[in-house]
Amino acid sequence: MKHIIIRKLIVILTTLNIYFIYTISEINDMVEKAEKIFKALGEKHRLRIINMLMSKPMCVCEITEMLDLSQSTISEHLRILKEADIVKDSKKGLWVEYSLRKSDETNRTIFSLLQEMFGDDIILVKERESAMETDRNVLCRK
Repeated sequence: MKHIIIRKLIVILTTLNIYFIYTISEINDMVEKAEKIFKALGEKHRLRIINMLMSKPMCVCEITEMLDLSQSTISEHLRILKEADIVKDSKKGLWVEYSLRKSDETNRTIFSLLQEMFGDDIILVKERESAMETDRNVLCRK
């Protein structure tokens, strides 16, 4: 299936007189990266996690509290976002902190588009505000 998509893409680009010098392996890698990104963005809880991480870096217990989902479910969503290179993690004292991976140009474009889409939606704005107010020192020591 991927080979058919790649061949169609090459035909379209050639028709438009756009020529790229990529090996089939490089094209496959690009398609696989796009597939991971779209999979990661194709689930409402992951979009909400991205929305909250736009406010500040958060640990699993903070996200768990905000979304009212199990820790294992949140960890799975974060794993998928990490696999797509959308989020990164870093150890901060007792916690593993997750943040948006803004160093990648593709991600900056995605985050900009999502900010535009989320815009002034009152629920998402309140969710970002609530994320700003979470305190892992209180939440994560329960």
